[in-house]
Amino acid sequence: ISRSMYHSLPKQLIIAKEAATKLVSLLEDEDYVAFVTLAGDTKVELPPTRVADCREELYTKIQSVEPTQGTFVGASLNMAYELIRYMDFEEKQIMLISDGKQYANEPIKAIDMAQTIRDADISLSTVSVLTHSYDYNAHTEGCRLLKRLAEIGGGVNYDFLDENKLSELIFADIADNLTESIVERDSKVN
Repeated sequence: ISRSMYHSLPKQLIIAKEAATKLVSLLEDEDYVAFVTLAGDTKVELPPTRVADCREELYTKIQSVEPTQGTFVGASLNMAYELIRYMDFEEKQIMLISDGKQYANEPIKAIDMAQTIRDADISLSTVSVLTHSYDYNAHTEGCRLLKRLAEIGGGVNYDFLDENKLSELIFADIADNLTESIVERDSKVN
């Protein structure tokens, strides 16, 4: 969790943790999940693991994340990509939960990584955990970046300014998308 999330604590941090927790709750036991944090140094908190083997551990890790340094979005996308790119699954997705505020001198450009991810047939979706920011320009820039990343990455941008709408809206849509993907995958005719 970056310092920009810290400036609007506890609201933005609560939204991010709730979003990650809810996403994990939507996964089936046979699915695989990895957890990468992107504050300062990008870190693999949990390598790709079957959900049945790590659900409770993952909930604990999500709740223990605390704000530290700024965000390297491109580096975190690269790490997530490297973790799953060679995994033998028909459908792979990276879900970025962020306020979209990143270091200006980031060595790996997030937009370039979104294209790399899409070129590898991996979807990139974003969950924008944006609140009424202390810095309007950074807020607008973060919104634009996250929407653009999802567009390039072939995914969806879920944009929420209000944590009260989070459970009502985002997860109904994500659950529908996950169900559609599973139905499409399971109902292919040979």
